[in-house]
Amino acid sequence: MSIIFESAPDGYYINDYEGTFVAGNRAGEELLGYPREELIGKNFVEAGIFSMDGVLRWFTSKINNGILEGINSLIQAAKARARGYRTKRNLITMLYLIAGKLNFDLPT
Repeated sequence: MSIIFESAPDGYYINDYEGTFVAGNRAGEELLGYPREELIGKNFVEAGIFSMDGVLRWFTSKINNGILEGINSLIQAAKARARGYRTKRNLITMLYLIAGKLNFDLPT
C-alpha cells in the first residue's frame, strides 16, 4: 500500500484530527513546495501554508475553497456559453443568467 501512496501522481498528505501532518507522498512535496520532512509534525499554520488570519477569517465569512471553486465553475460555464459574443457585457449577462437563479415564472 505504501508503494501506491508514494508513487501516486496526485499529491497527498495525511493529517491527524488536529491538522498535524503525519505523512505525505512525493507529488505532495511538489504540490506544496516543501519537503515532507519539514511538514511532518507541524500543522498548516505552523508550516506557513495557511495564515492564522485566514483560518480565523473563515469563521466570520464562511467562504472556503469549495465555495470559490463552485463560483469559478459557474464563471467557466458562462464563458463557454458566451463564446462568440466577444464582449464583456455579454459574459456578464451570462453570469447573471447562470448564477443569479432568476425565476421568470414563464409558462412551460
